Amino acid sequence: MVLGLESRDNFRSFAKQASWNAPMSTSTARMDTGIGTDLERTPSDPTVALFWSFLVFHVGLWTLVPMLTQPNAPLDTMEMLFWGREMELGYYKHPPLPAWLAEMATWVVGNRVWPTYLLSQICVATCLWAAWRFARDVLSPWLALSAAALLDACYYYNYTTPEFNHNVTLRPLWALTTLFLFWAASSGKKRYWIAFGVAAAAGMYAKYQLFFLLPPMLLFSVWNPRARRCWTTAGPYLAILLFLILLTPHLWWAWQHDFPTIGYAVERTRGEATWSEHLVNPMKFLGAQMLAVVPAVVVALLLTGKRFKLRILDEGQRFARDFLLAAVLGPLALILAISVLKGAHVRSMLGAPLFTLGGVLLLLAVDACDTVRINRQVVGRCAAISIVLAAALSVANVAGPYLSGKPRRIHFPGELLARELQQRWQRSHAEERKEIPVVGGPWWVAANAAFHLPGRPPVYCDLDPSKSPWLDDRELLAKGGVLVWDAEQALDADDLRKRFPNVHLEPPITLPYATGADLKRLTVGVAVIDPPAAGRTSVAVQSETGSSGARRR
Repeated sequence: MVLGLESRDNFRSFAKQASWNAPMSTSTARMDTGIGTDLERTPSDPTVALFWSFLVFHVGLWTLVPMLTQPNAPLDTMEMLFWGREMELGYYKHPPLPAWLAEMATWVVGNRVWPTYLLSQICVATCLWAAWRFARDVLSPWLALSAAALLDACYYYNYTTPEFNHNVTLRPLWALTTLFLFWAASSGKKRYWIAFGVAAAAGMYAKYQLFFLLPPMLLFSVWNPRARRCWTTAGPYLAILLFLILLTPHLWWAWQHDFPTIGYAVERTRGEATWSEHLVNPMKFLGAQMLAVVPAVVVALLLTGKRFKLRILDEGQRFARDFLLAAVLGPLALILAISVLKGAHVRSMLGAPLFTLGGVLLLLAVDACDTVRINRQVVGRCAAISIVLAAALSVANVAGPYLSGKPRRIHFPGELLARELQQRWQRSHAEERKEIPVVGGPWWVAANAAFHLPGRPPVYCDLDPSKSPWLDDRELLAKGGVLVWDAEQALDADDLRKRFPNVHLEPPITLPYATGADLKRLTVGVAVIDPPAAGRTSVAVQSETGSSGARRR
């Protein structure tokens, strides 16, 4: 559906429909301005093939790097995987869409992590496509290509992307919501309003942060005379109705569970009760955003020069520029205002979706060189930055434990842990069932074990029903299962026996991390909860991988 939306419908209708626009200048239709350009390019237009080649290059590079250098799933990705198994309408931290996508992607290939790496890059590719399609409406073909490529030089769209999570999922939906709204406001066509409503609802299912995009766009639609005309048509109301209908199931879930996602978001951003936090927190956030886009801005200087000169814009270009100012800077201003007023600690990753169309805005607002040679250099340098950062990530993944003497999350021996747990369970429960029914405990250890176990049992996260509403103590006692935890963390064995009378502590499992570095081994505590029908007593099984304390380094 997305690829079928033709840009020529937008500004062609924008220029021709008198009910929407004042007459545009004759320069509007010229190829050099880009506004209203006939986007039915000839087959000889090289920028189309170059864009798709660049897209394939990005997806291939950033999918292969984590596949080859990350032996275990990153932190957030593993969280998506254990949530996604349950396919709930929400989870205690966030709305459900990323978990659904992770589950569907990994299920197709049989519980492997690498599809999440590809999924992340599909999200980034959608951002690049959205930037390119927007730019094709308002810039020349070569500048449109450069505007999209500049996005790939931004930190948020390369180095951080292998960890599939809510932030990564939100970025393409933020981009599509903005693009469809621009097309809807430009042409007035109902199909774009429908697409906008669907994309906005999907964005809220990814992360509530999409809300920060909506007030600035609403303000723009009221303030801008051209955009204001849309409220005299059925389009906006259709989009709002569709948005609310699609969001209703999740809102119902949130109400039924006392809005845990809102509580988590509030707690996550809570600042210190000092006056300085009202200044320090927003300044930290703004500084992080500037650092993230520095490489893209430096490359853009090839096109704009060091002294930015504002472009002389016609009416159509001014509309596009003002729209982009509201879409790019409006959410940033809103986040900063909240941080100033509340002293809220705003994490830098919240800025990730804000700059998807930043390159388009820059090249539209500032005079830019439109020669083939310079634009090719821009694309090449953006690709080079991507390669350098991919190499940096590879080095961090492989050499990190050697240099720091500490493992990263991606070096957790999840598969080895699952194999050892399965062997223990089969030895002592072969007559009842071969698959472990439930895995409980601190979520990181439990989720890693469960993902690699046969049948992918559900995870009783932190043994807390509010975090895993699909399980509780009674169900764990009825089904039986295993509890796992980092043995270096204190465990209240008496409390555990009170909650689960049929629990049996087993010898701990000691495993090497998934790296060749000489690191202290991981020791995992294990307890078995026998189902009532089993009637077995504890069987202490020594692990051949080194379960005795003497094997620890």
